Amino acid sequence: MNRVLVVVLVAVGLLLNGCAQFPTPGELIKPPVVKMEAASAEAAYSPAELKQIVMPFLPPGATLLADQQTDDKTSGGKSRETIRVADLNGDGVTEIIAGYRISQGSVGVMVLQQREKWEKVWQEEGKGYNLERLQLADITGDGRDELLIGWTIGASAGDGLDIMSWQGDGLKRIATSGYHRLEVEDLAGEFGRDGKQELAVWVRDTGDAFWVNVLRWDGQKLAEAEDTYSAYFPRVVEYYRQRIKEGGPLSPRFYWYYLADALVKVKDYQGALEAVEKGAALDNNGSPPDAHFLPVRGRALLGLQRYQEALTVYQSLVGEITGVKLLQPDRFSSRGEVTRDTFPARLPNPVMRMLGEAYWGIGEAYLGLGQREEAVASLQKAVDLVPDWDKPRNALDRLTLQQVAERIHGYWANTKPEEFSAKLKNFGDWAQKQALPGGEKLFLNYTPVEGNYPPGTGPVLLVDWALEGGPFSGIQAHGIYWIQNNHLKSQVLYSVDAFNHGLDQSRAAIKARVAQKVDAQGNKFTELGVVYDGAHGGSGSPQPVFYLWRLVGDRWQVVWRSDESHQWRNSHGKLNFAGPGLEEFTLEGDSWLVNDGRDNIFKESNPGPHRHFLDTWQRKGDGFECMEACTLPSAYNTLVELVYNLSLGREKEAGKLVTEPGLLEQARKYGLVQKPPGQGWLLELPDPRAEQSGPLTVVSGSAQGVTVEFVQRDGQWLASKIYRKEKS
Repeated sequence: MNRVLVVVLVAVGLLLNGCAQFPTPGELIKPPVVKMEAASAEAAYSPAELKQIVMPFLPPGATLLADQQTDDKTSGGKSRETIRVADLNGDGVTEIIAGYRISQGSVGVMVLQQREKWEKVWQEEGKGYNLERLQLADITGDGRDELLIGWTIGASAGDGLDIMSWQGDGLKRIATSGYHRLEVEDLAGEFGRDGKQELAVWVRDTGDAFWVNVLRWDGQKLAEAEDTYSAYFPRVVEYYRQRIKEGGPLSPRFYWYYLADALVKVKDYQGALEAVEKGAALDNNGSPPDAHFLPVRGRALLGLQRYQEALTVYQSLVGEITGVKLLQPDRFSSRGEVTRDTFPARLPNPVMRMLGEAYWGIGEAYLGLGQREEAVASLQKAVDLVPDWDKPRNALDRLTLQQVAERIHGYWANTKPEEFSAKLKNFGDWAQKQALPGGEKLFLNYTPVEGNYPPGTGPVLLVDWALEGGPFSGIQAHGIYWIQNNHLKSQVLYSVDAFNHGLDQSRAAIKARVAQKVDAQGNKFTELGVVYDGAHGGSGSPQPVFYLWRLVGDRWQVVWRSDESHQWRNSHGKLNFAGPGLEEFTLEGDSWLVNDGRDNIFKESNPGPHRHFLDTWQRKGDGFECMEACTLPSAYNTLVELVYNLSLGREKEAGKLVTEPGLLEQARKYGLVQKPPGQGWLLELPDPRAEQSGPLTVVSGSAQGVTVEFVQRDGQWLASKIYRKEKS
């Protein structure tokens, strides 16, 4: 691994009771900790040294918090550290995060950063009487950890979560949430892991009954990560089964209700219906109300494709909320028309959300019954009632696109394997002739799949498409079309659902290979390795991203995707398969979008300059690992490393980049040092070949006007001459 983002300091508790010898201040003067080379921050700073660094920054009268020992399931009974070390801003230099107590009823958190000396760069106080957690996790998926601060508020109120992300020149709060229990991990959802840590949030309803949801960062906010429910909610199912079995302090009706909700989320729809029936049959004493069981029953019926029953349930829910009974199931009377403004005084937001879900459910039921017009009307009502809920809006968008998907499927229907090539040749002409309802034109990007097809699986074709001139931009759908046992199969993923599967409007297939995989038990699988351009038609293209699909029954499931790896260096890249199967590939890329602390030593634009990489990835189980990460030699790479290492005081590493030691002093003399690193100096590149062999001239910053020349030795480029031309 090239990243060390989270460091667990297991001995801080010893420091707080005075059992350790502290170093002298002089012993603490050392180069900043660099994540790329350090196995852990403990290699550079002992727990005693960390305390010595932090103590001078504490407010008067404040004390460091002792580590928290916890026995709840969300932490596995492990100690939670209140001094953490991480690279929060991605410059390759670690920061120190420390929790402290101001008074008996108030705590604070501060972040220290080392430049010329240690400085306090962020501080927050007074939001809780204790810290439930100081946790580091990559919430946004950019390869850098966010800081999660759990403020203890009270037993009833629970805890308050602040998610802090380094943006620009400091920490910014990007999200908040209340919770009573919290688990943070990158869950393997329906479409694999995506490199973002999800939040499983437990909020107490009453007693030991909790409302549970899984949230993921969508680029702007935390949103429901429904694709991970099947991975996480078995834990919730087990929790409520235990409550029912053991008997808790609450009415069993509560446990059956929450068990039913969890069973829907793991797609055990029949089990959910049975739980609903058992819970609803019990005396309620007002909690939870009968109406609360209706949306759970409705979702279970939709899952079982019992659409007429689901329609009746959701219409009953509308009546329960509004007091209006819908006597005509296929038409809304004037009394049945409900908008967001109809009952502003009567309906608080949670009830408005339930009403929105009712109309969403009515729309989904109508879709299942083939009544498209009624479905559109109901889904639009859901959008109007709950404008910030993406689910009904995405359903409306899919409706427009599904008509096109049906046409494409129709073109390939009844195609025999021997007819595939001829049909493929005419595919583009067919698309141009399509008369679409809105007058749009159909744009296709299609990729035939190479490889040796297993018996029973015919040609596979990847089709990305969009409606040009319509309300959308970019790729809108990503289809897989294949012949299986002499029948055409198709599977389409829509860009409006990219939050779940990652295939958004910027991704289009550029290469694919099919192969047969045999596991250790001798089981055979048909697998599909697909390379998508993650910047289709945009800057940095191509940016290869890789999906490994496996055919299960008549559906393709994502086994692994490169989004989950922060070692994926793919800007202006190229992926090449090695050998005949899907066991190994190489990935070429450059440094334009790599957050490794060196990426902003000089200002890198789309055309350049760039460092260049060649990485080798090999199959490991159901995924891939980077087995060799190589930076290709160039004059530009040497200059970046020279400035970076000099800026961090790493003399030994810098000395390997010059032809003679005296050049290091010359480099410092001419200002080839950045304090702090990452100042984005400009380089003069009159000739593209200068990136490879030099010379390179700095045209901004403290080294403005300095030229560095290079020579090649043993396959490496070394700085051989450093000078500044005198102005005439």
